[in-house]
Amino acid sequence: MRFDLAVILALFILAAHSSLAEEDTAEYWLLKSAQEYQSGQYQEAIDSIDKAMIKDSQNGSIWMLKGLIFETQGRLQEALQCYNRSAELDSQNVVAWYARATTQLLLGLVDQSLISFDKAIEIDPQYKELWYDKGNALLNSKRYEEAIACYDQAISLNSSWAWPYYNKGMALADLGRHEDALQCYENATSLEPNYAKAWSQKGNSLAALGRYEEAIDAFDKALMLQPDDLIALSNRAQAMQDLERYDEAVDSFDQSINISPNSSVPWNSRDRSLGSMGRNEPANEAWKGPQDLSYSHITFSNNSGQSNEDAVIIMNATGEEDGVGSEYYYLEKRFGKQGVDWEMEMQSLIGGEDDRFYDKMDIRLSTGEMISIYFDITDFYGKWQEDLKI
Repeated sequence: MRFDLAVILALFILAAHSSLAEEDTAEYWLLKSAQEYQSGQYQEAIDSIDKAMIKDSQNGSIWMLKGLIFETQGRLQEALQCYNRSAELDSQNVVAWYARATTQLLLGLVDQSLISFDKAIEIDPQYKELWYDKGNALLNSKRYEEAIACYDQAISLNSSWAWPYYNKGMALADLGRHEDALQCYENATSLEPNYAKAWSQKGNSLAALGRYEEAIDAFDKALMLQPDDLIALSNRAQAMQDLERYDEAVDSFDQSINISPNSSVPWNSRDRSLGSMGRNEPANEAWKGPQDLSYSHITFSNNSGQSNEDAVIIMNATGEEDGVGSEYYYLEKRFGKQGVDWEMEMQSLIGGEDDRFYDKMDIRLSTGEMISIYFDITDFYGKWQEDLKI
């Protein structure tokens, strides 16, 4: 969940009651900055908020909005400093603590983030989004039981909200509790019948329980809502394989291949289905990977990427966009096609020692396994800021 909409709405409510604010006051510049932020004029918004700060540097709302502008620009460290100052000025401002928690999470400061979530919840224990987002932080840290407890709190505050049921189901599935996970996905799809991902995960839980016919029905529902869902297509095909419905499995794998011809998973699974039917056709070579030369100028170190200390170093990127793109290119070369072989769960920016910067990429493989890969991005981090003169 995001807190920024609530902040902007609060500022504009203030504007409605302060339309006659005198020019060149802190309130005037704060409201002007909010309007500029809302219209996407970020540099102008910073200029205005700085003028507000000159008038009143002890106003927590001013620091809060400046942090929000910085975060929108991807300047997370500066945003966090602003949120910290806002919380110092008003220790009971739940939104400041919420903003602090989510930004710390984006920076990979998980333990600090959880402390901020706890402070925000202490201030307002009825704030369901806090419980939900704390649960997500715990889920991404593989602290499944604690995550489930947070989702239960969110559900207790709003039992008609589908998202906590869905994520609780993910945590339960990771614990191997597929019956309980199935119940969560059923609750989610009952509340939001068009929730494609919930239907897909329901299919996965049914398949894990050996209920393949029901799993196929769930995957069919997911694909009615999102026809290009490669994971649902592949998992449906796998359920058909398990039922020895090989012709239908091949058709389903063919649909996956038409959408993403360069992924190895559907090609290999298709060949297994054909082999089970006694049709030993030549393997198609296309899955071996696209001849993508767009990142041929990038150099990757041979590190494992399992920690900051052994991070994969990216060199020769021309800028931030090029560097981030190369991270995804690396992941696809190592783990297969995104959306089929793996999904991105979370990306965190981490500031290390000696002024080095790291991207931590948490991905979930199609097998359900969670993997974290660390990239050393010092060589290109911030280049886009220099180019844009922000």
